[in-house]
Amino acid sequence: VHIGCSLVSSAYVCGASSNFIQSFSPSVPPGYLMTIQPRYPIYLPITKQSEISALSIRIADQSGKEIDLNGERVTMHLNLREKK
Repeated sequence: VHIGCSLVSSAYVCGASSNFIQSFSPSVPPGYLMTIQPRYPIYLPITKQSEISALSIRIADQSGKEIDLNGERVTMHLNLREKK
């Protein structure tokens, strides 16, 4: 499973540029609750230089196809920090 974010463009998957901020293999069958927390967060530069007025998150499979969540609710927390 790949999680993409419209604010990022400098991630790489298999050597190709991507907007994925997280990739993982589910440890539970489809339909079960998943809790994913990266052990070592990596902060990627964002594409917006001033204020963020909108963003989109995309959940895709290994082929890049959007995953149908059958109306299930998804909660995500993004950790943003100011560039030092």
